Amino acid sequence: MTRIILTLVFVFVSTVSFSQNTIFYSNGETKSLKKIVLKFDDYGDLASRIRTVNHVGDSGEENLINVNKVRVDDVLYAVKNYKGKPSLFEPIVIGNLSLFKGKQMYYLENDDYEIREFPKKVVDGLELNKFEFSTLSVFINKCKAAQNEAYLNVNKLTLKQVKDIIAIYNNCNLSDDVQIADEVVEEVNKPNEFLELGISVGYNFMKSSFEDLSPGVSNSFGTPVVGAQVYFNSNLIKKQLGFIASVDYLFGNKFSTFANSTYIDGKASYIEVAAGTRFTFKNISSTIQPYLGASGRTVFVLNSYLYTQGNQIGAPLMKYKTENGFGLSASAGFYLNLGKHKIDVALSYLPEVDFKVSSRSLVTEKTSQYTLNGFQIKATYILF
Repeated sequence: MTRIILTLVFVFVSTVSFSQNTIFYSNGETKSLKKIVLKFDDYGDLASRIRTVNHVGDSGEENLINVNKVRVDDVLYAVKNYKGKPSLFEPIVIGNLSLFKGKQMYYLENDDYEIREFPKKVVDGLELNKFEFSTLSVFINKCKAAQNEAYLNVNKLTLKQVKDIIAIYNNCNLSDDVQIADEVVEEVNKPNEFLELGISVGYNFMKSSFEDLSPGVSNSFGTPVVGAQVYFNSNLIKKQLGFIASVDYLFGNKFSTFANSTYIDGKASYIEVAAGTRFTFKNISSTIQPYLGASGRTVFVLNSYLYTQGNQIGAPLMKYKTENGFGLSASAGFYLNLGKHKIDVALSYLPEVDFKVSSRSLVTEKTSQYTLNGFQIKATYILF
């Protein structure tokens, strides 16, 4: 009795083992094998041949002509023609729209389109763990619910989100017409947002140098800044290149020192007018869009005075008039899109601007200069 039970167990285990490695042919026949190994072409993602080992240890190699399916261990691979030859695909989702996997790549298939590679996004040569929206959109273009869901996740299509969108499609009452996401229709019907206006608040970290007036003398200070910005959006480079103009008011700063036997006392506030260009990276995320920018700027001096006097007896008190300065700036930042609200956050480098100063009297005339440079962090709320 024990021998009979052991024999039955052996037969059951052998049958299960055999069934885990099986070739299913187009004519309905099957072949159970001890082992099946997928054979990939050099640098290929799909197996177009298999190596087989039968139960008596004989090995061989087969192509996939006239084969429907191949079971390898716990995976039942489908055989489909791809680029002119039958290849093995691992099913991930099966339905009206199916998702398959090769060694690394993913593939889509439905009744309207043959199996096609479903590529991942590549930014600056780096492959992201997110899928291309355009390929998915073609396959789901007869289900508005799936189109809506895909468009909402256009820049963050992970594998989980793709599976969720395919599930929506496979439960959809498919239309005979191409369906367009509601958000796309709304976007198309919007007036062209060529012009946008924003108000800004920020803070400047500045350094002024009075080297020409008194060697080695400088002043580091911080000052708030308020202003406004106008954005001129363009259609250049897929709407990524735009132009910007801004006006900022930098609050005043007082400074006095007695070094090198020279007394310096001054105060100045500034209005800065700038114009430049920005390149926005819109293909990374719809919520946070980073950018790089450069501007030319004119700095107007307001409410200013500058006095110097040597410590010698009878040294004259020199009162200087300050001229406006010109310079450049470079910035990096991002647009933060929060529904209907849009905020521009920027960090700017402000290279040295030279301010010429001159003092004239009936008997003397003296010219000199001081410089101003620093960094600025600023947030702009875009009104419309």
